[in-house]
Amino acid sequence: MSLRQKIRSYGYFESFYFAALCSLIVGISLYFPYMQILPFVICPLIYALICIWRSKRAMFMMALLNYVLLIFFTQSINIANVCMISYAFVGIVLGSVLRHRFNYKITFIFVSFAYLLSGMFFIAYMNGLLEQNYIQITLIDPLNANFKQIEKILLDNIEMLINMKALDSGDISPDTLKKQISEFKELIILHIPGFMVASSALLGYLIVSLTGYLMQKIGYNYKYLTSFDRLKLPKGSIYTLFFIMISPIFISDVLVLAIFSNIEFALTAVSVVCGLSFVDFHLKRRSIHVVIRILLYIFIFGFGSIVFGMFIPMLHPANVLFLIGAMDALYDFRKLTSREWLV
Repeated sequence: MSLRQKIRSYGYFESFYFAALCSLIVGISLYFPYMQILPFVICPLIYALICIWRSKRAMFMMALLNYVLLIFFTQSINIANVCMISYAFVGIVLGSVLRHRFNYKITFIFVSFAYLLSGMFFIAYMNGLLEQNYIQITLIDPLNANFKQIEKILLDNIEMLINMKALDSGDISPDTLKKQISEFKELIILHIPGFMVASSALLGYLIVSLTGYLMQKIGYNYKYLTSFDRLKLPKGSIYTLFFIMISPIFISDVLVLAIFSNIEFALTAVSVVCGLSFVDFHLKRRSIHVVIRILLYIFIFGFGSIVFGMFIPMLHPANVLFLIGAMDALYDFRKLTSREWLV
């Protein structure tokens, strides 16, 4: 086999084209900050495409070329490192699991975990690069500043209402308000790890579903990757969630409770998604088009969150979907007996 034939058979030409495309997407995201989500979603999909279409060797060659092109165009090894950490690892994992045709459950877990690891590597790299706590300066400090502003606005409004005799000074104490705002802020900071896990799961679901949809369109049989309506939590997750909810009764260690709280947050978020999957399952069986279903979900979360969130918090859409997801996990209303569909 000649050198030209080897290059063609290994897919090295395609590797260069796709590496250039990924570099272009990164360049667009660097110059237009509101498009920074693009590399996280589109570039892993491109890695998966070349892995399935050509080979894993072509995918690794593409990663190397992508890295070289990023260094060349940005003139910065640090920017290239950050970009590759952000999406290349996820793309390699996505391409590998799809090429081996693992079932939906394994694919979803591997890709979500890859997003989580990429996020952790990114934070660790930025901590070393900036010699500061990256989460502290990008999330916690702005959060503290925003809450101070909110506290000042609320206190000024309360003082104005008291001066106008519209509110009695004994009805609300400034110290009580400050304490409640501080507790709410600490609650948000406490759940940052849980939020990272839930976000990784969401990105994992989105990229797996999008990849499955596009693969179907170009002629590959990956229909099982688009089965959102068949997601379900295993029973053990609900038992774990129940144990965590009652754990403060007999556990007093602050660190353990903080870990449990983040696990509870992540499991609750997944249960909400599975509740939405349950709803989607029944709407899909009634032949309701996917566009109409998506618009319906947006309306329910938008309108429902405002109405029920203000007047009947227990009927907030997230609470209802969580309950549906948990009950379906326990009693399997959809009769999804195959473990393939368990998240």
